[in-house]
Amino acid sequence: MIIEMRLEVSARQEKCPLELQMCQCHLSSPCWARKLVPAFILLCLVLFLSSCGLGDQHQVQQPDPRLKSFHIQSSRIIILDSQAEVDGTIQNAGHDRYPFDVTVDATFYDKAGNVIGQAEGVAEDILPGMSRAFVLMGQVDSLHYSHMALTLVSLRERRKEPNLPTPPPVSP
Repeated sequence: MIIEMRLEVSARQEKCPLELQMCQCHLSSPCWARKLVPAFILLCLVLFLSSCGLGDQHQVQQPDPRLKSFHIQSSRIIILDSQAEVDGTIQNAGHDRYPFDVTVDATFYDKAGNVIGQAEGVAEDILPGMSRAFVLMGQVDSLHYSHMALTLVSLRERRKEPNLPTPPPVSP
């Protein structure tokens, strides 16, 4: 599609600054459609960006309040080259009748407090009053390792188990 634009300049306008005149279009001519194209493109761009969640970046997902009833009883780290394994036990001190799969994260630090590695794993089917073992696998800079911090991340069922009741989801 080729759009041809013509500019007619009178003798008086050649000597003076160019004055733009407003173009009037009738609805029957295709001129009105060309004026709407930039607005349509802008609208599509705004819709696309809002659907990507760019406006939601400041919102932080709240942790599951049921995580407060879980406590890490023990943990130890085994480092081989850059591989890290964290073994430990976690206890469900809650009174909910459901078993939970608890995701646990380990963050490894150097002496200056910089993060030098991470590991993740799951302790499965922890009923109230029970303790379960967990194993976290990850990477660490073994030459600079100083200490680790364990964080309970979520209570998500990894798979549907036929003989155990499934806990209800947390409603926001």
